[in-house]
Formats: sequence, structure tokens, C-alpha cells
Amino acid sequence: ETNKRIEVAVYDGTHKEIARAFYNCPAEYKYLRYMNAYTYGSSFTYIAVYGYNTHHSGGDDSRIYIARLKNGNNTFKSVELPYTDDFDETRCEMSFNKKAGVLNFILHTTVSEKKGKTTYRTIFQPVHPEGFKVDSAFDLPLGKINDYAKSNLGYKKDFEGIPQDVYI
Repeated sequence: ETNKRIEVAVYDGTHKEIARAFYNCPAEYKYLRYMNAYTYGSSFTYIAVYGYNTHHSGGDDSRIYIARLKNGNNTFKSVELPYTDDFDETRCEMSFNKKAGVLNFILHTTVSEKKGKTTYRTIFQPVHPEGFKVDSAFDLPLGKINDYAKSNLGYKKDFEGIPQDVYI
């Protein structure tokens, strides 16, 4: 049962359960993979979910969803990230920017794998937690890190790496 694969339970500081729900994917995917979660104070819990099918389970297709569970409720509100059509192996980090009041999702997706070298695309997706407004996403300009590594750190080869976390 696709709608009973990911269950989220949220507890307050006294270990009292304040929300519990199964994630209900808005599309028909055979496989759902939990990516990450962030609890926004005592109001909401956000999760990122990777839904996908294989060639044998309904056709090669995948999407990433951001879902919000309001504390006290038992259902998620979900938004598909439209640019994630057919993303391959993808990871997600989340952090909150207090000054801007924005929840930041950082997605790392595999673009290619050649001769033991993996190339990633890193996307920054801001979300306003109160109104669940998803702003425009943008690719992080990681080429600037490469330029810095070569000019200031003496790197001869291109820098290889992806952000592991974001602190603002």
C-alpha cells in the first residue's frame, strides 16, 4: 500500500504526541523514499520524499515532493517540485534561515557517472513555512568554489565536492 509506507510521528518537549500521519503521495509511485525532515517549532513538520517507478514497475519516472504536517493534524499537504522530473539518486538537506524566515531545501542529484567520477547538480529550494509558499529554485554556483580552490588554495585539478549542510 503506497499510502502507508512513510509514517511521521511528532512529539513535544514532554514526549506527548502532537501529530501523526502517513504520507499520502499525490501520484502513483511504486517506491517512496524518505529523504529528510525538519520540525518548524511547535507548528509544522516538513518532509522531503522521493517517489519513483522503475522500468518494471510502471515506467521510469520520478519526482520529489515537499510535504507539510501541521501539528495536531493527521494529513499532509504536499507540493511536487516540477523541475525534479526523472531525477536520479538524490539527497536532501534542510535548514532554517531565521532572518529571512525561510526553510531551505538543498537537493543534490546525480547528473552523470563516468569512469568512477560522479557529477552532481545542487539545487537550492526556499520554502516559506507559514504559508507553504514554494519560491523559485536555483542551481548553486559551485563553479565559484572551484575558482577559489584554484586561485587561493593551490588546487591543480578541479575541486570535487558538494555542500554537506548550510548554516545561515
